[in-house]
Amino acid sequence: MPLCHFAFGGLHREGNFSKQVDEFFEKILLPKQLKASPCIEFMPVLQSTSSYTGDPNSVRVIDGGITFDRWERTLPVGLLPNDVHMVSFVDIPLSKLRTWAPSEHYGKLGVVFTDKFRKNKNVYRVYYYPDFISLAHDPKVIRLDASIKRQDHRAIEELSRDVIQKRKPAKLWPEINNAFAAVKVGIDEAGRTMFEKETYSRYPEGYDFTIEQEARIATHAEATPIEFSEADVLKIIAPTEQIKSRLATLLSGSWQSVPEIILYPS
Repeated sequence: MPLCHFAFGGLHREGNFSKQVDEFFEKILLPKQLKASPCIEFMPVLQSTSSYTGDPNSVRVIDGGITFDRWERTLPVGLLPNDVHMVSFVDIPLSKLRTWAPSEHYGKLGVVFTDKFRKNKNVYRVYYYPDFISLAHDPKVIRLDASIKRQDHRAIEELSRDVIQKRKPAKLWPEINNAFAAVKVGIDEAGRTMFEKETYSRYPEGYDFTIEQEARIATHAEATPIEFSEADVLKIIAPTEQIKSRLATLLSGSWQSVPEIILYPS
């Protein structure tokens, strides 16, 4: 099954389609490479539920600092945020793009890669946790916890990489923000104590991650770009006839063979 990579969604959301095409051509199609970017993912850590944790939603300022008005049983799993450098793909048949809702966020300008590219680059599907509590019962999370306790650094590195890079919540449940939320405390210009609850704010609470049908290549931060050949490209997807024509012109002057350029299905 082909892999779709949609690029420069931020420019799509801004409505700056001309610049989106320029960036797409100059940074992806012309050099024939994909560059990983950092995204926050989480390492699940098992916790004792016999203790109590301050509810970050109940924090308030007092003389000399902050306090919590509510204390709740500690969740069975805590989440440690980690930056993961990755390239993301949509892993669905092209015929289903018409009903792929995230296109409103990620845009409709992309490149479709062959199954051979998938195999050569070791692209993997993301596993979505069915619910928050299931994290505590995931065999790899349990093995990771045991490795941490016995300080097996090799196993920690291997397992943490697996659970951080290849697993994702099915939805942005409220527990997720409480499981990793930190309260950042500081002093403003007037010398008053201020605080900010840090959350997984890139998505609205309740967001359904499963609709993305994501596959990934994860890299080290300093990794070189992921190169591809013309033969790795099955098709190019354009959002409009005008952009389709422009891409055909740009590619005809830089590629030996112009791949099929199709319109995003509507």
